[in-house]
Amino acid sequence: MNNLEDIAYINRLYDELNTSRSALMTSLKNDTECQKEKTLTQKILCIDNLMKNVIKYRNIVIKEKLKCDL
Repeated sequence: MNNLEDIAYINRLYDELNTSRSALMTSLKNDTECQKEKTLTQKILCIDNLMKNVIKYRNIVIKEKLKCDL
């Protein structure tokens, strides 16, 4: 089975993105000099978009599997 069709793989991918986002949020919070704020914000927004799209993709795969099971 293709990894992108495996729900467990998609969930792990989402979890890894969420962990990275949390680390970036912590870095942003600890950036008292505001030297990296713009870059960190851009990275966080990009990861947010990836997470949203991973969820959308997972939902499509689940719907497809449900149709095949009927």
